[in-house]
Amino acid sequence: MQVKRDRETLNNSSYSIEKRHCRTNEKNDHGEGSMYVVKCQLTKVILGRSSLYCMFFINRSPSVAIEKKTPQEVWSGNPVDYFDLKIFRCPAYPHVDNRKLEPISIKCVFLGYNASVKGYKLWCPENRKVVISRDVIFYETAMLPNLSLKDSSNKENQKQVEHQLNTESTTESTPQASTKIDNRVASSPQYSIAKNRTRRQIKPPKKYVEADLAAYVLNVAKYIDANQEPSNYFEAVSCEDSEKWMFAMQEEMESLHKNRTWDIVKLPKGKKSPRQWYKRFDSFMTAHDFKRNSFHSCVYFKKNSDGSFVYLLLYVDDMLITAKDKKEIRKVKTQLSEEFKMKDLGPAKKIIGMEILRDRKASKLYLSPKGYIEKVFCRFNMQSDKPINIPLTAHFRLSSTLSPQSDDEIEYMSRVPYSSAMGSLLYAMVCSRPDLSYAVNVVSRYMANPSKEHWKAVQWILRYLRDTTDVCLQFGRTRDGVIRYVDTDFAGNLDRRKSLTSYVFTIGGCAISWKATLQTTVALSTTEAEYMAITEACKEAIWLNGLFSELNEDLQISTVFCDSQSAIFLTKDQMFHERTKHIDVRYHFVRNIIACGDIVVSKISTHENPANMMTKSLPIIKFEHCLDLVGVHC
Repeated sequence: MQVKRDRETLNNSSYSIEKRHCRTNEKNDHGEGSMYVVKCQLTKVILGRSSLYCMFFINRSPSVAIEKKTPQEVWSGNPVDYFDLKIFRCPAYPHVDNRKLEPISIKCVFLGYNASVKGYKLWCPENRKVVISRDVIFYETAMLPNLSLKDSSNKENQKQVEHQLNTESTTESTPQASTKIDNRVASSPQYSIAKNRTRRQIKPPKKYVEADLAAYVLNVAKYIDANQEPSNYFEAVSCEDSEKWMFAMQEEMESLHKNRTWDIVKLPKGKKSPRQWYKRFDSFMTAHDFKRNSFHSCVYFKKNSDGSFVYLLLYVDDMLITAKDKKEIRKVKTQLSEEFKMKDLGPAKKIIGMEILRDRKASKLYLSPKGYIEKVFCRFNMQSDKPINIPLTAHFRLSSTLSPQSDDEIEYMSRVPYSSAMGSLLYAMVCSRPDLSYAVNVVSRYMANPSKEHWKAVQWILRYLRDTTDVCLQFGRTRDGVIRYVDTDFAGNLDRRKSLTSYVFTIGGCAISWKATLQTTVALSTTEAEYMAITEACKEAIWLNGLFSELNEDLQISTVFCDSQSAIFLTKDQMFHERTKHIDVRYHFVRNIIACGDIVVSKISTHENPANMMTKSLPIIKFEHCLDLVGVHC
């Protein structure tokens, strides 16, 4: 007898009684469950566990009532993962923490899964209790009834195979591997079992089981290949289920349009490849007597009959033209407008986001990123934060060990615009803010997996920018030529113990080139770190000498200032030493440059070396002194 609700009188919450015959096994759910228990040879101790296991599979089985979805997927909203499914009551060997020379596993029976803790529920017959373990090796093949051969009626052969599997499981102290063969795959019919061996054979034969498993593996491989999802559009439209894939793609596109994920627009008119545009522009400039600088492909210059020069700087499609005579500038503009559709913006006020300011009475020129920095504040909502006067303090001991560990912190950092903030800081640093070099270099090392502590350091730098919005590079008329400073921080990287190389070059007392980067090789001493830093600075000095020489600017012999006397001696010493024989050959090229007289390395006091602010956190007084040495002023 069964009580159920009457559909016609559902609103009145009435019930009706439906009678069933007592001998109808198809309607006897309790009888079906009992047969499942008998089939799996369960004891009353683990009878309740079998019900939970059945419910686990029912909740993960497709249902027609919910559009062939699983109840678990409808409830949680996430697709079901069938990767860890195991056969019920199969032999399992969980890891046991025993002493040496003791078994590291114990034979159990698989019962199901634990909802609160990630692990498997196992029944231990020896201890007669349920255990939960994550490190388990399963022997699911011992439960497969289709391990029999062509003569399926021979039950003795089938028992022999099962006996061999059970014997192997018990004779080995530690199971070597687990197989994940699906029970629904049929075995190969071309296999034959030999007769029982004599009892003198101590080790049971394994070839039967191995051959049988090989047949299963081949069948599983065929099944996987036949049901593998297509990896691209061509495979999807050419497979057997092409109509279903086309329907799914059409449904996805309609969903994207409905949710306004993107808007389909026409391509911009006249859109061309940047490389093709540069080739056309280069051919035009060379046809009008301009020469391209060999050390920078976007710098063009032209020498007039009176000995004066016209310079043109190109950045994609933005140009900056300079000359002593304004007539020469207007002449170049006229030639360009005849060939290209261009817009004359008048005297230069801004280039690549940096503002150009002039003080003609004082003969000074300023390069300011103020407008760009204010936009950065609005983007990251930093207008109301308290400003500070130093980019990064010594209390920030950042390393990869601070990366997020808990799920809550990972979820929090996924919503933090760390990469976007780093891109904004990098652009400001590269264009006109050498004072940010060290701080930006440190926080950029953890872009792959930043933590809250790393994000606090980035916010600290943004607060420093708020306090120094009016800071800019100041160029003036001085007799100072190109001055080069180099410094290093030995083993400053806490993760890989690599040293930090930094250099800054000035002309007229203002910075024109700067860099802070980790060395590729781990230095064994401060001398080695300084020696490798001098090599990097000399490479930049050679490039600048070539750039200025083609622009008709005669420079004196380059001098690189370093605060390490031992590193300077190492650059001038060509002798073999045990302490330096491991240094890579590429760093020894500086010795040849110095021997030829192209570059001179000289000693400078640490307090007068502005590159020191690009290797470590400094006190505010010393930091401001370094800013004055490189022309960074408010």
